[in-house]
Amino acid sequence: MKFITQAAVLSLVAILCGTGGYMLGKKQSSSSQQTESPNSSQSPRDKSSVRQRQTVSAPIDLKQFREKLDAEKNPLSRFKLAMENLEEWINQNPEEALKWLASQPPTVRRDEVMRMALEQFAENDPKGAADWATKNLSGIDLNNMLILIAGSWARENGQEAASWFRGRP
Repeated sequence: MKFITQAAVLSLVAILCGTGGYMLGKKQSSSSQQTESPNSSQSPRDKSSVRQRQTVSAPIDLKQFREKLDAEKNPLSRFKLAMENLEEWINQNPEEALKWLASQPPTVRRDEVMRMALEQFAENDPKGAADWATKNLSGIDLNNMLILIAGSWARENGQEAASWFRGRP
């Protein structure tokens, strides 16, 4: 009889703890949803346009930013500083940002960041991004970037994209 009583008490404690944990988790989940911005129900594409509008509203001073970037002696800190401002830098002067990225020591991370920067450039100016890529990249890197640029460009203006690509050797 003692074993059955202990098992019943343990079962009751487990049920109560489980219910309490569930309710606590449910309460935290609902409170975190309430604290999120009203734009949280937007699609990722809508969120990026919100991010771009926020970025445009607070442009960086490129001259001051470049001076700070050039003054930074630690390569990791310099790259981190560039990454923190890359999106706005691409919006304001994509060629300069890409030129700076290309001048950095080649690493997998640098190549990844250049791809993201070119992709952002292509969203704003696909022809400019394609022109920059053909002038500054070669081989597989050029082919991969042109494929990436062509996809977004064709969705926006397929005729212009096809015309530009037909003119390539």
